[in-house]
Amino acid sequence: MNEQLVRDLEKDFDHLVFSPDESRVVAWKNYGTEATVWDTVTGTKIVTIQAEMNRWYWSPNGKELISHDFRITNVWDATTGQYLRSIEAMYDISEE
Repeated sequence: MNEQLVRDLEKDFDHLVFSPDESRVVAWKNYGTEATVWDTVTGTKIVTIQAEMNRWYWSPNGKELISHDFRITNVWDATTGQYLRSIEAMYDISEE
């Protein structure tokens, strides 16, 4: 992986997840408002997605990113950052 990218990721982000083929990485901060995708070889930023989400995951084929907070799961194009669709959890939180 690109050495400068490694330093930047360690310094600026709390979480990161590699794509299935490890050619890209998505990184984000706790309570952040965006996630950024980089090329792991060149260290080039591919896209930044503006979304307040707690977790990010790659689809098995690496073409999509899945973001999740406590109720909503969104699917994004991993190259363009375009929002594709979402699923909202339909459950009630018990007050017991």
